[in-house]
Amino acid sequence: TFQSTGYSGSTGTLDWQGAWFEVGDDASSTSGLVQQVFDNNERTVRIGQAGGTTAVNTRLVRDLGDLSDYDSAFVNVTYRCSGLQSSGAVQVQVSPDGGGSWTTLTTISGCNNATQYSNEVISLPPGSWDQDTRVRVIVSTALPAGGYLYVDDIQFRFTSSTTLSGPQLGSLADREAAGTGGAAPNPALPGDPPLPVGHLHLISQ
Repeated sequence: TFQSTGYSGSTGTLDWQGAWFEVGDDASSTSGLVQQVFDNNERTVRIGQAGGTTAVNTRLVRDLGDLSDYDSAFVNVTYRCSGLQSSGAVQVQVSPDGGGSWTTLTTISGCNNATQYSNEVISLPPGSWDQDTRVRVIVSTALPAGGYLYVDDIQFRFTSSTTLSGPQLGSLADREAAGTGGAAPNPALPGDPPLPVGHLHLISQ
């Protein structure tokens, strides 16, 4: 759910790098083709307009920052459409290099639901995130008049498979129980390593 602070704010364990920003619109979170609205009692972002088409490349963008230390990534997008015919399409894309190149994660088109949101979980392909990761929601085919996309939530989950050094016997409980004199063969110390096995960080709006 988007925050009352407009295009800033974060609800995950990691912060976004800066706020969302519009391209191809009026740069305001309260007006224009892209704006924050209340929908079904949730604060969402809406793309589209009633009085005309919404042009290709109208978009909302945000930086995620340096994510090069992570080994796997997923994004969870919660959205609904209203009057979004097959002639119009919006894509969710991610860039590893600050917008130099983009990978399309999903294309949303040909949907219409007055109330119900859909939830799509997408695995990011290798190479689609790096030291200057960025995400955007972009109109890839012009939306017809009265065609809207509502985005309620965008959550990124990044994990690291960084391994611990020394002998490992499975779970933390196993390692603690196997030590002699109360010492584990490979004790788990806070912050060492900073990214333990399977550790997950969440960047959420």
